[in-house]
Amino acid sequence: MLKLEHICKSFPGVKAVDDVTFEIKKGEIHALLGHNGAGKSTLVKIISGAYQKDAGTVTLDDEVITLTSPQHGLEKGIGMVYQELDLIPDLNGSENIFLGQRRFRNRMGFVDAKARDLEAESLIRQFGVEIDLQIPVKKLGVSRQQLIAIAKAISRQAKVVIFDEPTAALNNVEAERLFGIMRKLADAGVSLILITHRLDEVFLIADRVTLMRDGKWVVTKETGQISMKEIVGALTGVTEEEQVRTANQSSRTEEKLVSCKNISFGTVFQDVSFDLYRGEVLGITGLIGCGATEIAKALFGVCKIDRGEIILLKDKIERMTPEAAVRHKVAYISEDRKIEGLNLIGSVKDNITLTMIGEWAKAGFLNRKKEMVKAEEMVRKLDIRVAGLEQAAGTLSGGNQQKIILAKWLLKQAEIFILCEPTRGIDIGTKREIHKIIRKLAQDGCAVLVVSSEVEEIIDTCDRVMILYDGKTRGELSSEECVKKRMLDVMYGVE
Repeated sequence: MLKLEHICKSFPGVKAVDDVTFEIKKGEIHALLGHNGAGKSTLVKIISGAYQKDAGTVTLDDEVITLTSPQHGLEKGIGMVYQELDLIPDLNGSENIFLGQRRFRNRMGFVDAKARDLEAESLIRQFGVEIDLQIPVKKLGVSRQQLIAIAKAISRQAKVVIFDEPTAALNNVEAERLFGIMRKLADAGVSLILITHRLDEVFLIADRVTLMRDGKWVVTKETGQISMKEIVGALTGVTEEEQVRTANQSSRTEEKLVSCKNISFGTVFQDVSFDLYRGEVLGITGLIGCGATEIAKALFGVCKIDRGEIILLKDKIERMTPEAAVRHKVAYISEDRKIEGLNLIGSVKDNITLTMIGEWAKAGFLNRKKEMVKAEEMVRKLDIRVAGLEQAAGTLSGGNQQKIILAKWLLKQAEIFILCEPTRGIDIGTKREIHKIIRKLAQDGCAVLVVSSEVEEIIDTCDRVMILYDGKTRGELSSEECVKKRMLDVMYGVE
């Protein structure tokens, strides 16, 4: 029904999809798997029309199609249910389902709301649930919002529907209900593409599975003809025996700078305990939605834990706030540097010295000379490539922006560094530089927590790694044990 032949797509410096060929049958649930950076997200965006391919052909029901937009894809019968649902919060369910469609307009150009609402209710009724379609969708729970997104995707006689991590925000009951709906759609002849990191879901719901690695097609098999271990092995491309691991040279001392005991935050993470020592780089990783980022935010007081205790520099923190974290020499580098880490219109100098304004100001006046000298010192120390200290931070590359954020915390003499996805969107050369800085922080006696979804990054930077699954600790590996296949085995629950 849907055939992909020799699909290619490149972005500056990377070939995201490289000569991919496979087909999806009518009425099947087809899992598309690959680790981060495998190219699966780019491929489904090509299928849906969000991206245009560089080469190859897409054939739907014997018709070669070239999609120019997601709207064009919907018109051809290809819908997508995104992990971040594409609904308008202030519109009601019925309005969201038929947004952009003109089928309910009368001769005068006015919308026949009654006919639209009846059709919306008919679509939702197929799912066996009751949803108030007359209230803004922002007032509905995530699972009901997702059902509205599915109804939107199938509202144009969909032939193909793509599900991107559909259970990431659902509990077990909600996930099972979703699987029932997916089976109904498949039985009705709709082809479903499922992207998920949860391998147990693949064997529960999918008919066939296609694996991708480094932008290339690896294999397509019936789910009954492949094991979980074979999938994980195919995702890594090497066997555990073929990997040679050289442990990072640890500078760890026996001084605990951070101690977390049974900390919990709703259903996001539960009863997580760990210690972080001076001179150590501890990694936290897991599949999407594992809770690692929220743990990092909890240590900086952004997420408020429900129970458990956090001890920083031997002090039990009764009320964790960002102010309390900074007082205890904690530095937080967010995964979203442009929104949470930088003043993009501010100068390089102003961003670097931001954390020191309160200490350097006297009688309301800032010591501009000291500010300039210290900023220049950090630019040299971290090799930040700038035209000048007055250059706007927003004009710099991602790598140099990340170095500026590190610089402001180094100036503050932080001792505990929390880095979330520290090299996201950074070129490979600068990525290596950031990794060296992380190792140097530990060598200089800091404690470093790295939260990353990139297994290679965890291996390159960390002395020890904690692996999470659905907000709980699934395993812990030393630097010597951190080979890619072993880590993925633990992440996917193979061992």
